[in-house]
Amino acid sequence: LATEQASRRNGNTGSVALWALGRCATGTFADSLKAAGNFSYCRGRKEGFALGGLSAAALRACVGKAKRRSKAALTHIKPQHLGR
Repeated sequence: LATEQASRRNGNTGSVALWALGRCATGTFADSLKAAGNFSYCRGRKEGFALGGLSAAALRACVGKAKRRSKAALTHIKPQHLGR
């Protein structure tokens, strides 16, 4: 986290895709990461792609939107989100 914060001070924004099956405290982890690291959730939700629309273009758009806000994007992707 300290490395990520230092990188942002230098004008870079990183983003995180949390890949997990769920039911393993990902909500607590993601909320803590979001608060500590100045992240914003893709589409305003931890599982921003749970209802579909996951694509490379959608991920790039999420990162771009976060970057314009001087934040980094954060999303939780579960295997069942693929192909929706």
